[in-house]
Amino acid sequence: MQGLRGSTVVHQSVAVHKPRCDRRQYQHAELINGVRVLVIQDLDAVYAAASANVQVGYFDDPPSLPGAAHFVEHMVHLGSKQFPDEKEYKAFLAQHGGSSNASTSMVHTRYHFKVHAEALPGALARFGAMLSAPLIAHNSCAREVENVHAEYSRNTNSDGRKLLQLRRSLCLPPYSNFSTGSIATLWEGPQQHGADVAGMLRQLWQQHYRAGFTCVAVVGPQDPRQLLQALLVRVLPQRDLRELQLCWYIPAGVMAHSSTKPWQWASHLLGHEGPGSAAHLLKAQGLVQSLEAGMGEEVRAGRGWMFWRLTLSLTQAGEDALEHVVATVYRAIQVLQRCSDDQLHQTWQEAASLAQLRFDWRDPIEPLAAAQSAAYALHYYPPSEALSGPVLMSQYDASLLRWFVGQLNVPNMNVYYSSRRNAGMVGSKEAWYGAEYGVQQLPQAWLDSIAQYTAVDGQGCADADFSLRLEHGETAEAAAAAAAGGGGGAASYDGAAPPPTQLLQQPGLCVWHCKDISYGLPKVHLRLHLVTPAAYASPASTISTRLLLRVLEDLLLPQAYPAELAGSSYSLDSEQGGLLLRLVGFPGVVQQLLGLVLRGLLGLTAQQSPATQPDALAAAVRGWLCGFRQELQQMASGEVLQNQKKALSAKYLDPPKSLQEAAKRSWRPIRERTLQWDRRRQKAAAAQALTAQQLLDFFDQQLHPDAAQHQALCVQIWGGRKAALAVAAAGELGAAADAGPPSGAVGPVRPGVAGSQQLTVLADEVEQFKRSQPLMPAPEIIMPPPAVSSGTPQAAL
Repeated sequence: MQGLRGSTVVHQSVAVHKPRCDRRQYQHAELINGVRVLVIQDLDAVYAAASANVQVGYFDDPPSLPGAAHFVEHMVHLGSKQFPDEKEYKAFLAQHGGSSNASTSMVHTRYHFKVHAEALPGALARFGAMLSAPLIAHNSCAREVENVHAEYSRNTNSDGRKLLQLRRSLCLPPYSNFSTGSIATLWEGPQQHGADVAGMLRQLWQQHYRAGFTCVAVVGPQDPRQLLQALLVRVLPQRDLRELQLCWYIPAGVMAHSSTKPWQWASHLLGHEGPGSAAHLLKAQGLVQSLEAGMGEEVRAGRGWMFWRLTLSLTQAGEDALEHVVATVYRAIQVLQRCSDDQLHQTWQEAASLAQLRFDWRDPIEPLAAAQSAAYALHYYPPSEALSGPVLMSQYDASLLRWFVGQLNVPNMNVYYSSRRNAGMVGSKEAWYGAEYGVQQLPQAWLDSIAQYTAVDGQGCADADFSLRLEHGETAEAAAAAAAGGGGGAASYDGAAPPPTQLLQQPGLCVWHCKDISYGLPKVHLRLHLVTPAAYASPASTISTRLLLRVLEDLLLPQAYPAELAGSSYSLDSEQGGLLLRLVGFPGVVQQLLGLVLRGLLGLTAQQSPATQPDALAAAVRGWLCGFRQELQQMASGEVLQNQKKALSAKYLDPPKSLQEAAKRSWRPIRERTLQWDRRRQKAAAAQALTAQQLLDFFDQQLHPDAAQHQALCVQIWGGRKAALAVAAAGELGAAADAGPPSGAVGPVRPGVAGSQQLTVLADEVEQFKRSQPLMPAPEIIMPPPAVSSGTPQAAL
């Protein structure tokens, strides 16, 4: 493996269990230094990807340096012995159309990049050098700690991150450690005590960045030669959030029972949203908007452990009935606990079959995601199960299923209730991200309700209705055979999507079809565009349409959910031209889903009701653009431009990696009424023909702040204190504004940066203002019919 230390291979060639339609080739190798590598050869990949996963995380932080592992993750990128320039790694990737990132979790740190395939060897050389011999210099640490602190500052505005840190802080170390770090913990505090921060980081790297702790996965076209007493925690969120999390501690990790996956079986049943489920009942009662069940944080150190949780998005009525909601969940858990042996086996086999179905007929994973997943999996699964191990359920164990559902009890549970209603009931603040919370024992009324609900005799496991999934004897295997019967195979890709065939053109209806069996998937992608200007006639109609579609999806969920479990689904969206319905899945299921959704649309009615100084930003944009002109000229005059052109051209000529992406490319020319299926090829040719002077001329004429054609729109949005903001904005207009436009009117146009204008708006009726502006499309706009070459008169849509 070029670019990795100790590249001598001591063990390789293991057969990897992969999906039936996966054409990629996999080769495992263990290097002489102990690094385990999975090389994934994708002959169709224009962009390559790699991921290295190191078994070190914030659990390994020294007590005197919270956030150290995260800081090391940052510092590793800033120069190595072989490539000492701090910018070398990222600059090389950028010049070849690539990008990179990294993340630090509890016991893992992940590094990854993607790049044009031809530049993979050079990228791997820099990747391996930075992991095996980073500089971690003092001056670099002094600068980079600012970026770590900026990341911490962003997290302070996230309710989700605050809740995560709160859950951690209520546990024991190392889980309660401060994972991100800040300038206070990583620099100012240690400096005051005379600590050598850079030296401490190097020591942590030396202790944990070892070959035996590292797994690597690479995806490219090259030939392979490469995470108790029940408590109620009340949380005061920043936004208007109504959420209830029931979180259980499970004293076993994923790898303890990876072949049975009892947590996946429990998620399948308790997270079910079809008839007979807790979600269906609570939604029918108007108490919840959604319910999700599954594994949360999970640790694989030692025997491992996990938090398994159930998250409910509450309605206002649901907040008034919290004890009923929680007791209903425990009633559902009791149903599982009282399953007969036959019911237990039947439900596990159902979950296992669905997992196998989704695995066998899934679309190929994007190269970067494939590399990240494989590098992580190699820590825990044999190479042959690097793909299947994390998802398939292969061994039924009734005692294990009963043990797992038995762990979902009150003593193992904490409840996190996030709501603005908790104002006045929170007296604590989490140290690092400032989550405001209060902790109390679970109310006795809740415990009484749980005991009352679970005292009712259980009726066993209700059979789920899967009538939408593969009816009329059609199976995934039969559908695959039908697809393979048409012959075919992957053809070379030149940037032109296969042109669909027009099957029908008549007043009000136009039908296109494109057959593509090259992916070997027995699936169909269907797009239905319902053309109507009403969906986008005004801001009110736009929002009303979107809300209406969300209501419809909620109403159809019980009937459509079983199909979704089996890999078939739909989505509804509104856009300027009307409504767009997308369906994907096995043909027989998609046909039934289409009828279900169309019947739902026909039954919908709605009644609309009307909706009752960016100077600093502009100056910052101007300054950046002015400074970028010189940088652009330097890039355009050297090898950088050629590399960028090559990478951009390769991006356009990159073939679709999945049937879903191929369907999207075939649909876009129809949706946009261009019928240009070779548009990507044209773009690739234009990119190759672009000259440095053309690039500079375009910048000078359109983007430079002093250009005559330069136009800039700078927008800032404030919430609350509307009157005070309006007065402040009016004061900026000068003395003339004292008798100027009334509230809701548009003020005078003022000169902003050169070549641009700024408009001051004091608007109470936002909808009225938007409709008065040229950017809002006119209600009467109707998209024209597609142009065809037959010469036959065509009907308008």
